[in-house]
Order: sequence, then C-alpha cells, then structure tokens
Amino acid sequence: GAGMKSVCSFPKGCISNSDSCRMTPLSTTTCGWSTMHPLSKLICNGKQAPECPKLEGMFSDFINPPRGEYGIVGGKYAWAEIKADVYHVSKKETPYFAYCVL
Repeated sequence: GAGMKSVCSFPKGCISNSDSCRMTPLSTTTCGWSTMHPLSKLICNGKQAPECPKLEGMFSDFINPPRGEYGIVGGKYAWAEIKADVYHVSKKETPYFAYCVL
C-alpha cells in the first residue's frame, strides 16, 4: 500500500539492505542470514523463521543480485530467483508477500 516500506533485514550499514528499507526494532542485529528471526520469535513462540508457519510465503528486503529477495517457501529459506530467470511468482493458490511497515 501507499507509504509502505520494506523492513531492513539487517542493521544500518549492512550492504545487503536496500537504500529504501526502514529500520525497525524487528530488524536483526547482525549482518548475516537471520532475516525475519526477530519477527518469527515474537509471533511463533521463539521459533526460527523457517519453522514459523505464519511467515510462509513472506519475502524480506535483501540485496543479493541476481537472486533477489530472501523468503520462506515450503518451510525453508528460498531466494526470489529459483534458478536462472525462474522466479517465485505470487498466484492466487500460492500467494507471496513482502515484509513491510508504514
């Protein structure tokens, strides 16, 4: 929606954050692979992001050309780009969404 921005996956200064992401208390504290863990711990009783069904289909802000954003698909971490020029695409039967805030 209007005014929404992606949540920064990492702390300020990490090269994997996009220039337009928004820092929040749920951004991780290290420059690593733990995207969405603060949110999953909050909403899924301390579980890691891939073990949190509420995060299924959600992708976070993550700069990694050419593979794109990083998300949870089928209970596992997944890049937006599955293989060369083949991407996860949101459909009615398999919706994907972005991790955003106002």
